[in-house]
This record gives sequence, C-alpha cells and structure tokens, in this order.
Amino acid sequence: MKKMIAASILSVSLIGGVVAPTTFASNDVKQSKQTYGADQALAESMKNLGKKFKMGGQSPAGFDASGFVRYAYKKGAKLTLPRTIATQYKAGKFVKLTAMKKGDVVFFDLVGKKKPTFVGIYAGDGKVVAATMKGVRTFTMKSGYWKNKAIAAKRFVK
Repeated sequence: MKKMIAASILSVSLIGGVVAPTTFASNDVKQSKQTYGADQALAESMKNLGKKFKMGGQSPAGFDASGFVRYAYKKGAKLTLPRTIATQYKAGKFVKLTAMKKGDVVFFDLVGKKKPTFVGIYAGDGKVVAATMKGVRTFTMKSGYWKNKAIAAKRFVK
C-alpha cells in the first residue's frame, strides 16, 4: 500500500459553524492541527512571490498588504480574514513576537503612531512574506528598514 494514502477528515469551522470536508495527504496528517492552516496559508503566500503591488488588490493580478494576507489565508487555510489591516488586527489571537510560528500574521507600525499600518505573514527565522510597494517579497524583520517596526502578531488557525 502506498504511503500517499489520502485521508478525508471532516473539519468544523468555528467561524459560522460551517462544516466542510478537508483532505490531507498521509504525510500532512502528521502535522499538528495547530499549524496545518497556517502552514497552508504560508505556502500559498510563497506561490505569489514576485506578484505586483496594487492598492486595494486582493488577487494575483495585484495585492496590497492586507489583501495579500487575506488571499493567502482564504486560498491556503480556507479561512476568510477581515479585509483591512485595522480589522485584521482586531481579529485572531495575540501571540508574543518572540513566540511566533510560521504562518502567524505580523503587524507593523511604519509611521511611528503605535498602531498597525502594514501586515505580512511570518515565514520563520525572522523573515516575513508580504505585499510591499515593490510587490510580493520576503524580507527580514531583524535588520534594516524593518528592524523594530513589528508591533504585534496574531494567530488565526488553531
């Protein structure tokens, strides 16, 4: 019997009480439920590296920061996040910046007002993938322009 047996698992979304079937490959079943959706959102975000920036954009034709995060979570994790940075910031569960996991959503203050003005998806090792004015790209939040600009992280998938 091949190791790549697909297991169908019925998952219940706590948002709206929607019941939807989810299919996992056998190697995915080993992943914890806590990281499955976040991992899928991160994987979806990485597929869109190089896509252009577009104010108000929510698709591979062009993304803005919050539209990109929303798209990656909807397409990858099958979870619909709020549309704007402000409403995304109000949703989810706060996570310490020192305790982020891959797929967590990171909020940045780019104007010094201690409120979120930019958002991206944590890719691990201090890196973030986001839709910047230069398009969808990864950057390190440990140095350069992004150093000390992260103000919060949220977890949307358990």
